[in-house]
Amino acid sequence: MTVENMMKYLMPIFAAIEEEGRLMYRKFEVGPDHLNAATEIIRRARIFGENTETEFKLRTNLRKQKEQVRKGNETIEEHEDTIDALEKDKKEPQDIVKTKDKRMKKLESEFEALKIAKAAQDEELKEKDTKITNLQTEFPSKEEKKSRLQKLADRTKGDYKSILREYCDDFGEFKRRLLSKTDAPTTSGRSS
Repeated sequence: MTVENMMKYLMPIFAAIEEEGRLMYRKFEVGPDHLNAATEIIRRARIFGENTETEFKLRTNLRKQKEQVRKGNETIEEHEDTIDALEKDKKEPQDIVKTKDKRMKKLESEFEALKIAKAAQDEELKEKDTKITNLQTEFPSKEEKKSRLQKLADRTKGDYKSILREYCDDFGEFKRRLLSKTDAPTTSGRSS
């Protein structure tokens, strides 16, 4: 399941929890623990969204770097063709050969620099691929989320306080595991 689809599924849940917290506080005048629980869930949902945005930026940079590598490969191929052509023309008069030798040395130097840059980019791409893979393993599937929500509803029989408390615990653990895989900053959000 892609992160985009996961967010489509989770964000309505976060919105519903936020709205329930507000309704309970305003209409039924429940204790401050309920509102604090709802506020904490909203804060953690924002952190979850920030980590998702981090992954989106990683993917975007990865696509750009892959495009740069592709263009670099094309440039390398053009340089190789030019070097081959110069090698074939070495039988021309000596002054022309010297000029072309200089050009060939310059091209070979550029070619080596491109190969070094490409190797560095390949290594960076591998690291980012690994980082994205690690992030993806932390997202529960749609079926797992549905099952957990159903079990929670059955167990609490719709008790808002229990539902909010368990969501706080659940997302607290999820945040710790997710942030241990990334360098994303932990920010404290405020409920509106």
